[in-house]
Amino acid sequence: MPPPADFARNVFVSAPEGPLLQAMVFCVVYLGFVPQVAVSGEISVAEIAEMAGRSKFSIHDLSGCKDVPIELAVDYGCRQFKGAGWGDKTFLIFQQRARRATPAGCDFQRHVGDYQKAVSKVASWLARAAGSRSVVLAEVHSQAYPAFQEWHYERQLEAGRSEAQVQDYPTRLVHEAMMEWARLQDG
Repeated sequence: MPPPADFARNVFVSAPEGPLLQAMVFCVVYLGFVPQVAVSGEISVAEIAEMAGRSKFSIHDLSGCKDVPIELAVDYGCRQFKGAGWGDKTFLIFQQRARRATPAGCDFQRHVGDYQKAVSKVASWLARAAGSRSVVLAEVHSQAYPAFQEWHYERQLEAGRSEAQVQDYPTRLVHEAMMEWARLQDG
């Protein structure tokens, strides 16, 4: 059985909840891909396998991990064992230290907790791995992402949420808002 038709448009993103995850997801959306978001530790193995299995590209943030998270293990297993088509899966893996040996199809990077570095590395990696449109990196983190944040923030305040609630908004819901914002920019 071949991968799904939208395999090359999906990007599996697995990271701890927080601003870095949201910035990486925004970059994926902005570049025209569809994020499949797994907040580390908050998703079942079956959900991980489903999202990873429909995504040609994967981003994993291991920078705060001591052990390999289940999300990466299941995702890499899809590549190794699902059969024809899934062997083309590629991975961007953020970690604390540089690696000497890099398995084929895996790009190891560091972001040192800086969302601008993370966005820059995601955009560059997707341009190389997927042939996505080239983007001036400053366009993403100094123009588009702040514009989205302002739009989202104002919308949430208008909906009656407090500033604290807006600041602590879960990535799943921010992701939905990112997709809506992107549609509005295209329309």
